[in-house]
Amino acid sequence: MAETRGDGHACDVLTALRSGASVDLGTMPMVDLTRFLAFRLTDENDKASALFSTGLIMDGLPTERHAAILRWAIDSRNAFFRYLRLLLSELGDPLSAALAAQEGAGATAWTAATDDVPLLEDMVRALCRGGERLHAIERLMSRLEIGNDTGRDPIPADFRALWSAFRIALQDESVDHAG
Repeated sequence: MAETRGDGHACDVLTALRSGASVDLGTMPMVDLTRFLAFRLTDENDKASALFSTGLIMDGLPTERHAAILRWAIDSRNAFFRYLRLLLSELGDPLSAALAAQEGAGATAWTAATDDVPLLEDMVRALCRGGERLHAIERLMSRLEIGNDTGRDPIPADFRALWSAFRIALQDESVDHAG
């Protein structure tokens, strides 16, 4: 039996493998596409079995797969701001990164700090330090926009307005460094 999405999606592939035929694993959401495939081998009497997984080479993945996975992970305003906090956190400061990644009751004070003022300070600080973290935010914004046909937009409109000013500042900085 080959399993890619749990027991409910398992399919028997023994006959196809013996004949060298391809196996159709069915239709699945893009975020479920993975190079890892789990196998459960069972003897004919169902007395012994082994479960293992392996990574396969994949060809022909949809170009928008990475963006779909990112949109799946960043599916709300809170998730978007947590991700921004991670991008803006200091590399040598594991406490800030851990707090940025938390959600739920333990992070109430930190989650409450996801308003524009502290985020603005972090973004200005990142711009003054060369803007590399802001370029990471630009890549995030672009990836969230690619192939977004769901209509859900985890990027708040007020952040888009703020970001447009930073985008101009990043472009000006690139011109200054190039000239």
